[in-house]
Amino acid sequence: MPATTWVPPPEGFLKINVDATVSASGCSSGLVIRGSDGHVLLAIGLQHQGIVNPYMAELLANRDAISFVASRSLTHVIVEGDSEVVVNQVRQGVSEDSIGGPVLRECLQILSSLSVCIEFRAVPRSANSDAYRVVRKALLLSLVELESFDFLGWLL
Repeated sequence: MPATTWVPPPEGFLKINVDATVSASGCSSGLVIRGSDGHVLLAIGLQHQGIVNPYMAELLANRDAISFVASRSLTHVIVEGDSEVVVNQVRQGVSEDSIGGPVLRECLQILSSLSVCIEFRAVPRSANSDAYRVVRKALLLSLVELESFDFLGWLL
């Protein structure tokens, strides 16, 4: 059974908590990156216009985390999210022809190009609360505000 509160990653690992939420006009995804000491290193909120499907939003949040890992050449990462379906699909590397198929294939393509230790875990919302707070704030902000918003200061 997963922990119901956030647990730091092992020494030498980063943990990225991801979440997503939707509105009538689109969705936002949020990432909270922490080190093994538990301190927040970075909090990122992104908006995706026109995406109103919760499953797609969660896939995009995972894609954003994978893209972040790839762009920073990180090597030891745990990605946690509260969508067990999405976490299992990404973890198992199963591509499908559903509505999320193209985004899932993009996730798997990026992962296949990386030589990293990256683990995906499903956690309850209670262990993902900071990512949820970032994603809710990102949804409320306009794109201009979002580009300059200090999520790290706000989260702390």
